[in-house]
Amino acid sequence: MNTDAPRHTAMRRVVARAFNPSGLRRHDGMIAAAARRVVDELLEKTPCDFVTEAAVQLPLRAICAIVGVPASAYEDVVRATDTITGIANTTDRAGLAAVAEAVTYFSTLMGDLARLRRGNPADDVTTTLVRATVDGRPLTDAELGAFLRILLVGGNDTTRSALAHMLHLLTDNPGQKQLLLADLPGRMPGAVEETLRHATPGTWMRRNVTRDTTVDGHPLRAGDRIILYYNSANRDEDVFDRPHAFDIGRSPNPHLSFGGPSPHHCLGAHLARRESGLFYRELLTRAPGIHATAPPAHTYSGLIHGISHLPCTR
Repeated sequence: MNTDAPRHTAMRRVVARAFNPSGLRRHDGMIAAAARRVVDELLEKTPCDFVTEAAVQLPLRAICAIVGVPASAYEDVVRATDTITGIANTTDRAGLAAVAEAVTYFSTLMGDLARLRRGNPADDVTTTLVRATVDGRPLTDAELGAFLRILLVGGNDTTRSALAHMLHLLTDNPGQKQLLLADLPGRMPGAVEETLRHATPGTWMRRNVTRDTTVDGHPLRAGDRIILYYNSANRDEDVFDRPHAFDIGRSPNPHLSFGGPSPHHCLGAHLARRESGLFYRELLTRAPGIHATAPPAHTYSGLIHGISHLPCTR
């Protein structure tokens, strides 16, 4: 996220194929099976916390399976992810130390996985990474650790947030939920996109202005530091009719929840859409009455618009 071409292009190319539509298609069976298992477990436990029992579980299991992280590491991956996504509000020494510890955890985990895959290659992203070369050299240990960290953190937290927000939004908008239930296959893609727009799981990103320009009458100079507020862009009255309304039939829906069209467009966009659609088709087919029973408890983070707890029942 913090590099530009040509280095960014070369590094992203290493894993891009695994996360494009054709690369992900071979994981559809795994994601669908994971969605069924998570729904099985959720329905056995309701009433319960939707976040811990469902929203956390599906993206965690999917991205770990794709990358090659064993189930024994799931709990530690979630804990380290939560620590890192809270970084925007971490200023005390204890908090900064916890973030450093989480970064070290991912580097150590990647070191263990890399040693395993060099001797026992598998059909996973870790094997791709340890075999990859960039500019004629293999990735360093630091680069491997950073790759694992961004894949696991990015593959977990934002999709978790979107899944939780969707249940909250469907509960608060029963008319939209009925529309969705009347045609799950046809309206699910629109419901997923509108959840991503309305909830905007990733709230901002900082960028550097590379040349003098003007944006909507505001002059920007080369070297200026700017913040892109995706949640604001997704409420732009010049782009979206009734921008504060939740409308699963909204079309077109050019939201920027995965970033704008650029080399930095979210690598996991297709995976997030697949997980959300497969999960909610399974859940609403089997438990159409599921709903939140209390307002969500929001995650304390300046970076992620997340939900930490959401009580639900069938």
